[in-house]
Parts: sequence; structure tokens; C-alpha cells
Amino acid sequence: MSEARSSQQELIGQLDRALTALEAGERELDEALGALKVATVELQAMTQRQHALEESLARAKAVAATAQEQLFAERAWVVEQLALIEASQSWRLGHWLVRSLRRFALRDDGSTDALSVVVRQLGDGGRGSPADR
Repeated sequence: MSEARSSQQELIGQLDRALTALEAGERELDEALGALKVATVELQAMTQRQHALEESLARAKAVAATAQEQLFAERAWVVEQLALIEASQSWRLGHWLVRSLRRFALRDDGSTDALSVVVRQLGDGGRGSPADR
């Protein structure tokens, strides 16, 4: 009987150790679950911030596109107005008069037609060569 009792106590000891190990494992799982819940909440918050940033970026792109279209329209209008000025007889007469007076005063004509340079630069989107300036 003492052998049976000894084996029962040994079995109880093994069960006690197994129970202790299971409880420790359960605590570790609870801690891991808690950390996972925190990470999930953080991920959801980050996802919401990302969506908000994406919406802001989309709005900013739309505003930029609208502003760019308006800028191109205004540039086209300016080119048109400058071309009209350049084509006008009074401007050509005034330009001829200035060039003639410079020649009469024996000054270098420079032959710079600034209005034509501006029309050309604006007409090509401002990408004229530095020599044109």
C-alpha cells in the first residue's frame, strides 16, 4: 500500500506541476492577447490616419490641378494680349521710333525686342533658352 500511496503522491505532484505550467501558459496567453488587442487598436488608429491623409492628399491634388488649369488659362490670355500689342501698328511705330532715335544718337541699337522675347517665352511655357532673355 505504501507503494500505491507513493505512486499516487507522485502522480499528484506531476498533476500539480502540469497545472502550474498550464496556469503559467494561460497567463502568457492572456498577456499576448492583451498586447494583440493594443496593437489592433493602434493599427486601426493608424489606418484611420492614413485614410484621412489620403483624402487630404486627393483634395490637395484637385486644388493644385484647378490652380494649374487657371494658371495655364491666364498665361494663354497674357500671351494673346502681348501678341495683340506686338501686332498693333502703334507699338511697331513706337518701336521703330525708339530704334531710329538710338541710331541717330549713335547708340547701340541692341536690337532687343523685349516684347517678342516675352511672347516667345510665354508661348513655349517659359522654357525659352537663357540666351533669349
